Amino acid sequence: MNDIGVETWLMHGSLLGWYWNRKILPWDLDLDVQITEKSMQHLSSYYNMTVHRFELPGSGVARDYLLEINPNWTNTSFDDVDNKIDARWLDMSSGLYIDITTLRYDDHAEREDGVEAVVMCKDGHRYSTSDIFPLADTTFEGVAAKVPSAFATVLAQEYGVSALEKAVFAGHRFDVVRQEWMPLLASERDVRD
Repeated sequence: MNDIGVETWLMHGSLLGWYWNRKILPWDLDLDVQITEKSMQHLSSYYNMTVHRFELPGSGVARDYLLEINPNWTNTSFDDVDNKIDARWLDMSSGLYIDITTLRYDDHAEREDGVEAVVMCKDGHRYSTSDIFPLADTTFEGVAAKVPSAFATVLAQEYGVSALEKAVFAGHRFDVVRQEWMPLLASERDVRD
């Protein structure tokens, strides 16, 4: 999205995968990124329902992605549980998708708590702007990416500290030597996730 003037960063399950080994978690079915409200307004105004071709550098394979903006993206209510995702990039050949959520200022938190620069997304998570910005440059699946500056704080808030420490989850064990999530062997399946 950098090509169309929109800065994105990894969030949610994709950020957790990045934390462990800079890759997608094997049990995660999508990618999750976040953008600012200003960027979402830009996408909504100029790019909704447009198709973009993307070629992974060096792969020689190009895919078409449809950008679909949720018409309810401006609804900031936490009660709107069916509309937490503000936009999606849809892979037109496979149906796989990249969820896009909007980070916006939380005026209610500023008034209630007296804390300035509180931001939120519709899934109910609130952050200090310093938890997110400045964004840090990194790689994810071998491609340039960005992550929140206080990624461990963000992840602990969303998933709990155990998500940063627990090396057995969803039928997989994290192999520190290989830096990979490996499926549990039949003999290991009694280990609780």
